[in-house]
Amino acid sequence: MITYKESKEIKQTDIKSLYSSVKWTNYTNNLAKLENAINHSLSVITAWDGEKLVGLIRAVGDGE
Repeated sequence: MITYKESKEIKQTDIKSLYSSVKWTNYTNNLAKLENAINHSLSVITAWDGEKLVGLIRAVGDGE
């Protein structure tokens, strides 16, 4: 069963695993930058299959 969480607290290893699984290497080449981007998002919703991160969506904005 998939569960959803609204939180920016995600382990770096989980983020890397998810992004690598869909070949988003532009993001995984600099995990610190990716983690910073997630932490500064307006909202982050994650999808979990048990303990495995299987989805992530984030809202970004220009501050205006």
